[in-house]
Amino acid sequence: MLRNETANATLKNMVVEQWDHYAPKYTTRVGYHLSSDLKEAWKKELSRATDNRHNLKVLDVGTGPGFIAMLFEELGQDCIGVDFSEEMIKAARKESKKNHSSCSFIQADAEALPFDDESFDVVTNRHVIWTLTDPQKAMIEWVRVLKPGGRLIIFEGDWVEGQIKGIDRIRKQIGTKINNRHKSKQDSKDRTKTGKFDEIKQKLPLRRVTKEKVVRLMKNVDIRSVHNQDIGNLIRAEIKARPLGYKLTYNRNRFMVVGEKSDSPKESRKGGCHGK
Repeated sequence: MLRNETANATLKNMVVEQWDHYAPKYTTRVGYHLSSDLKEAWKKELSRATDNRHNLKVLDVGTGPGFIAMLFEELGQDCIGVDFSEEMIKAARKESKKNHSSCSFIQADAEALPFDDESFDVVTNRHVIWTLTDPQKAMIEWVRVLKPGGRLIIFEGDWVEGQIKGIDRIRKQIGTKINNRHKSKQDSKDRTKTGKFDEIKQKLPLRRVTKEKVVRLMKNVDIRSVHNQDIGNLIRAEIKARPLGYKLTYNRNRFMVVGEKSDSPKESRKGGCHGK
């Protein structure tokens, strides 16, 4: 058991090191430049996921540069973002200041949150589960800090390249060539770093994420009414807002799963998960 815990801690530190490296450039990525139409598309999906309620206390886990947290704030919610990467938290605070946001950003481990039980109305994350060394342990933590009846909202995607076939594979190849024309020497150095990250990713338990796996994780804890929210309009808005190369390389295998914490939690988890 001790050996497994040590290996898990080592892997987690390796993941954090990678995100620390990418953080300074993360907010320059195409996906974070929101047109007015794309921002409205995101806000519409977040509103649907929370039944258009306001004045909710929201926790964004793995917040990165604060993208989701600040969108929730614009919808009238009280938001806190956490990330295990110190550099990502710095990036989030910088973006928050630039956008005159009042969101709070705290460095914290998704598997050991520094909050009391039943502190939040909503816990959310975007493209986080696949980065975790113990997704089920993290899920238990997220449920712990949720109020009974609170919402768990997860955005994810199946990023395994081997699943891309036919016209999507051809589209990606063409888009990659277009994008590479604009790469700098620094980008070449980053690709070396990316190669190392690819090796790390193979050791993560949920490198291949599917809707079915996320639903299973949620049902293993006190989450009920689990359903996939159709985000087709959001995906189309994201593709429309991107330059040609990124339109072609955009991975459409994205999904959003929403569920509620049970009003009557099971008696005890005793450090593990229990069936529903």
